[in-house]
Amino acid sequence: MWPKLPQELKDGVFQALLDGGDIAPLATVSREWQTVIERHNFARIKLTPTRLGEFNEYCYFPLRCRHLVRYIWLCIELNEYDDLETPRYFGSYWNHFLLQISRTDCDLVAETIQTLLSTLSKWDETGGGLQLDISFHSLSDKKTFKYLTFEPDLPLFSDNQDDPRHGRVAPGLQSRPTLAAIERTFWVTDLPRWWVEQLPSVPVVTALLLRQQNRRCWTPLGLESSFPISPDLRSSITSHGGGIRWNKNKPIMCMFSAKVMKGIRRLAVFENFSEDIESTYPVTPIPLPPGRTPAYPVGSEVARTSLGLDQLSASFIVEAEHFLKACQPSWTWPSLTTLSLTSTLLAPDVDPAEVNRLLASAAEVATRMPKLKRLEIWNGRRGLAMLFKYQILSDGRAVITRRGTWDFTLDPSVIQAWKEVALERGRRQCVISEELVPDPSIIKGHGDAIYHLGLSSEVIRPISLHQIRTEHRSWPESG
Repeated sequence: MWPKLPQELKDGVFQALLDGGDIAPLATVSREWQTVIERHNFARIKLTPTRLGEFNEYCYFPLRCRHLVRYIWLCIELNEYDDLETPRYFGSYWNHFLLQISRTDCDLVAETIQTLLSTLSKWDETGGGLQLDISFHSLSDKKTFKYLTFEPDLPLFSDNQDDPRHGRVAPGLQSRPTLAAIERTFWVTDLPRWWVEQLPSVPVVTALLLRQQNRRCWTPLGLESSFPISPDLRSSITSHGGGIRWNKNKPIMCMFSAKVMKGIRRLAVFENFSEDIESTYPVTPIPLPPGRTPAYPVGSEVARTSLGLDQLSASFIVEAEHFLKACQPSWTWPSLTTLSLTSTLLAPDVDPAEVNRLLASAAEVATRMPKLKRLEIWNGRRGLAMLFKYQILSDGRAVITRRGTWDFTLDPSVIQAWKEVALERGRRQCVISEELVPDPSIIKGHGDAIYHLGLSSEVIRPISLHQIRTEHRSWPESG
């Protein structure tokens, strides 16, 4: 009977089973069932240091299923620490003192990553490419920050926290954490030089994720070494909680060196911060977020990097004004299709004439991006959200959108400049949309701004956005 069923009905049955839980035993029903179930079960894999042995010996899954693997989450659990443990300051990067996680933990991270990469270096290409997601945390982090979650990347994660029916309610903080507790979650991962020198080339890895739940920092040396692990690395998404934040800009510029960016076609960098931490501890001996003001050299370096990209999203790590000023008149972006940047100029206390100059400058640069389908310039803070967006819809229309928590009128010259961009692409119809977010009080921070502005998914991974918005709501109110 089963072989005679229409394929649409079969697909419906398979989908219902796949959504229902553990279906591995059903792989013995037939060859067809085995193929479908194996493709589902082995597409996404979670690995921990204790399970790497099985993975390396191919006990984890049959060798014939290797080509089915599309995503590996390497989840490293660090040692638990004592609440009374004294922070350990060490050295400095460009004259800024940092806190270091224990050498035991550093070695654990280094050895685990190297072991996995050594195994993957022997893999043939999987066809669709392999996405490697690296994160590490300590269970002690949740003793203070009870709302923290450590989860795999979920591209289709739904995050409607404004709906009271939303089922995922994180426990809030009863009191503001001590400075020592905050410092521990942003300790630096100072990977040893021997690790850097021995990393193998891993052609099978085509995308690298370093996400928001990686609250601990990577040093410049670690970042420079991690990105070029694969000659075929085409996509990188870096979304840190403390992550790559230093008060000095030179370490951050290491991320965008020719060595690091070689071969990458899609890049998303989100430099996260916490207004709650800043307001609680405005002066600290280490660079707690937000801690760093974007500087022109970083914007200039990102602008240069963008010339070879298909997609770029750089949130808070650069200022859009710096990026645009650095763009030379002779530059062209032959393959760039999407561009998303943040700008502190998008604020209610900034002269509208200055904002319009920024948007006019963006239009001029966009004329040299022949494949551009979407450009976003935005800003978000507590009680503040604003977005300017130019987009080509699937039906061919060009749409210019201004959406935010306060009224801001686009200058006619700016609208005309963007209409000319659309006309150069053969778009004869250009729609102007101006929308107001009615209640600024719902914007608890930059995460809420992203959600209510409807920013593209390239800006930040959905699960990371959920974690940021959860933190907004879990921190005690001021007063």
